[in-house]
Amino acid sequence: MPESRGRVLLVDLPSVSPNEINVGLAAIAGVLRQKGHDVRVLDLNSLHVPGKPMSRLAQALQWQPDVVGVSLFPACNITLDGARDALGVVRETLGDKTLRVAGGVGVSLTPVGTARKLRGLADLCVYGEGEITFAEIVEKRLGGGSLSGIPGTVRFDNDAPVQAEWRPFIKDLDALPWPAYDAFDSVGEKIAEYLGLEYQKPAEDDGGFGGGGFGGFGGGEQGGEPQAEGGEQEGGEQEGQEEAAAPAMSGGSSTDDMASAIVDALPPSADEQDVRSVVEAL
Repeated sequence: MPESRGRVLLVDLPSVSPNEINVGLAAIAGVLRQKGHDVRVLDLNSLHVPGKPMSRLAQALQWQPDVVGVSLFPACNITLDGARDALGVVRETLGDKTLRVAGGVGVSLTPVGTARKLRGLADLCVYGEGEITFAEIVEKRLGGGSLSGIPGTVRFDNDAPVQAEWRPFIKDLDALPWPAYDAFDSVGEKIAEYLGLEYQKPAEDDGGFGGGGFGGFGGGEQGGEPQAEGGEQEGGEQEGQEEAAAPAMSGGSSTDDMASAIVDALPPSADEQDVRSVVEAL
């Protein structure tokens, strides 16, 4: 995996569906990690992590990320209000040195309309699939390139939203890396346990994330790839990640054992019968 090049904090905001893992942010985190960036996901939609949302965000910003991205749930005023509050805290805490980006289904449904409600708070809005778009934003931000005209974005020109062209859907999903669920402060330790990986809790002074699920795996640095116990650390490619996960899936585990392990690693909102059905179909 390349040396860490930038710090990216992704934020899932509180919504009307608490404790659901934001799969889109996990996918974006996986792509960013593959490109060598240090990524953390602050899961403010989880009720299992102690602390008030804005207090947790303030602690997370002590890490001083280069880019902060917030995800909006659609048709939900509480999420829109949360986005305004979160982006405002980022602006007041870190100023213009940190790029503020808003995305998610709540932006994709009405890109210009939602952007208009976030002007002065967000620097850019992302609509459509965000994996490639967000990665391009981070690359250009760190490299000093122009953020104007990036497909799948809405920028601001004198506070007026300007929508760039639509970015085509990703056709080869197998080309994407494995979603970085372990980057979530709400599930990192559970995912590590399920995959049979060595998990390290972060240091007490690590931006207030003590015990939250960040800090690396297998003795690696923050943002490093998962490493199987006793094995060599793999690169960011999907094949290596699958090999690292293999010990947890081998050993003749029964369908019931496998399903139970998956259920244990998922939020309480997951339906056990649905999980079992999927495992049996594999």
